[in-house]
Amino acid sequence: MRLAGSFRTAFYAVIVVAAFPSIPQSSAQLQLIWERTYAGSGNGSDIAHGVAVDGNGGVVAAGSGWEPGKYVWLVRKYDDSGGLLWSRSYTSIGAVASDASDVAAGPDGSIVAAGYETTANTHWLVEKYDASGVLLWSRSHTRPGYPFTSASAVAVDGDGNAVVVGAECNPGMIGDGSSNWLVRKYDGSGNLLWSRSNNTGGKSVAALDVAVDAGGNIVVVGSRNDGFMQGCMIEKYDRDGNYLWGQPGGVWIGGGTYRNSAVAVDANGNVAVVQVMGMCQPGPVGGYICAGGTSLLFYDPGGTLLWSTSFNESVQGFDNGQDVVVDRSGHILVTGNRTTGDPDKRIHWFFRKHDRFGNLLLNETWESPAGMDNGVGGVAIGGAGSILAAGYEQQKGQTVTANWVVRKFRESGSVSAAVPSPDVIVYPNPVKGDQFTVEFVDLGEDIAELDLQLFNVAFDRVYRAAWRDVSRAEPRVKVDGVRNWAPGVYLLRVKGTLAGGGPIRFPTKKVVVKR
Repeated sequence: MRLAGSFRTAFYAVIVVAAFPSIPQSSAQLQLIWERTYAGSGNGSDIAHGVAVDGNGGVVAAGSGWEPGKYVWLVRKYDDSGGLLWSRSYTSIGAVASDASDVAAGPDGSIVAAGYETTANTHWLVEKYDASGVLLWSRSHTRPGYPFTSASAVAVDGDGNAVVVGAECNPGMIGDGSSNWLVRKYDGSGNLLWSRSNNTGGKSVAALDVAVDAGGNIVVVGSRNDGFMQGCMIEKYDRDGNYLWGQPGGVWIGGGTYRNSAVAVDANGNVAVVQVMGMCQPGPVGGYICAGGTSLLFYDPGGTLLWSTSFNESVQGFDNGQDVVVDRSGHILVTGNRTTGDPDKRIHWFFRKHDRFGNLLLNETWESPAGMDNGVGGVAIGGAGSILAAGYEQQKGQTVTANWVVRKFRESGSVSAAVPSPDVIVYPNPVKGDQFTVEFVDLGEDIAELDLQLFNVAFDRVYRAAWRDVSRAEPRVKVDGVRNWAPGVYLLRVKGTLAGGGPIRFPTKKVVVKR
C-alpha cells in the first residue's frame, strides 16, 4: 500500500472528534526482531511504500531511491533474517522520477511491482521479477492526451495474474485535477486481459488499493471528489472484470481528507476496508487544528456491512490508516501514522489488530527515536505470525531527506486467547411462521451483559431482548410475533459487554421473513 499523499476532505470532520474516543492499549506488545535501512547517494529521500512476503519467507519492499538529480524505482528483497538478497533499481533516459508504489508476491515466488515514471508526462509502470530478481517483463500504460497515469497498488491471484489499480488524468478537466479510476488485469506473462475505467460522475476519482480473494474476485477501494462533495469508493469485480457490487461510502461537504485507503480479504471472502477521514484548518495562533481519525469496516462477500470500529489517538492531527492485512487466524491488522503528545510532536507508527467480530486484540504505538519522524506505507504477515512493515524515517522538521526502513516485529503477548469469539445462529431462516430461534454460540465466561436487537431495512427496531446477567440467559431465544412483521430482510445485531467493562461484538446476521 502506497503512502498517502495530499487529499482533499470534508467539513464534517470537525464534529468527528467525539466519535473517536481514545481506546486503552491492550496487553499485547510488539518486539522488534530486525530493522533494515537504506540511504541512497545525495540528500534526497529513500522511501519504501509497500511490502510483501513470499512463500519462502522472503521479504520484498518497493518504493523509490534517490540518485543525484532524480528519484529511481527501487525494489529490495531480504531473507527472513533481514539479510539483503538483491536490490533492483530502474530509471529511463530522460526520466525525472520513477517510483514503485506497491509490491506483491506470486504463488511461484515471483514479484510484481507497480508504480509510475515521469518523463515529459507520467505513465503507469508494472514490472515482474523472478524470485532471484531477474526482470521477466515490464509494461507501461498511458493514453494519448492523458498527461498523468499512475499505478497505486497491485495484487496477485492464485493463478499468478496481476491486478493493478490507479488513476489516469481526465483530459477534459485537467485544470481542476480530474482523474479516472483505473483497474487493469495482466496474466502471468504480462498480457493485458482486461481494463476498467470510470469516473462515476465525479471530477476526481482514484483507485488506491486492491485485494483478490480465493475465487479470483477483485475488490478495489479509493476516493472520489465531486467538486464540492467528497466520498469513499469500493467496487467488487469478478475475475473477468464484471461489476458485482459497490459501496461508494458517505459524502462529506467541505475540504480535507476522506478516502478508503486500504483493503484486504480473508479466507472466506469477507472484506476489510480502512477509511480515513478528517480535516485541518488554520489555528487561531498559527499552525493547524486537525480532527478526524481512522475507521475499519468489515463487509461480507456480498457487500453487507457486518461491523465497523473507529479510533483516533493522535494528540495533534489524526490517526492516518495506511494499510491492512488479514493473518492466518482471520485477524485484521491495520497500520498507519500517529502523532503523540511528546514535546516535539513526533510521528509514529501504530498497529491495531481486531478479530473477525471487531474485538480489539492489539493496540500498539511504535515510537520513533528522539528527534525523528517515522512514516509507514505497507504491512504484511510473515512466518509464525510475524509482522513486516515498511516506510521511512526522517529527522524531525526535515522535508527533503528521509531513509528507507523495513522492520520485522513479533507479538510478545497476546490477548486473543482471553477474548471470546461469540456467534449467533438463526433458524429457521427464511422464517415462514410466527417465530424463529436465535442461538448463542461460544459466549465464554468473560461476557457480562448482552443486548439483542432486530431492525427492518428502514432501521426501525422491531424486537429487543437484553440481559444484565448472562449467566441467567438461555442459550436459545425464541422470537415470537413474526406474523405481524412485513415480509423482507431484517438485521439481527447483538452487542455484549465484557466483565472488565470493554465491548464485544457479534457478527450481524440477516433474517429473511417470507409469506
